[in-house]
Amino acid sequence: MLEPVPPLSTFLRAVRRDLTAGERAGLAAGADGGPHARCLRQAGGLLTQSAGEADHVQAPLLVDADDDLVRP
Repeated sequence: MLEPVPPLSTFLRAVRRDLTAGERAGLAAGADGGPHARCLRQAGGLLTQSAGEADHVQAPLLVDADDDLVRP
């Protein structure tokens, strides 16, 4: 037997308590509010690999690890 579902007010209180304001805003915007959807709209619905991955670049960062400069 399934457990009874808690009231909607309990669920909404838990969302307000456990999610940050940014996370709640992202949920409110839905799938059309994310960066991927904006890329699709700008590309006219045709999203190429280069357009979708343009913001996924490696920063030119080196750190000192035991007197050696290495990428993190």
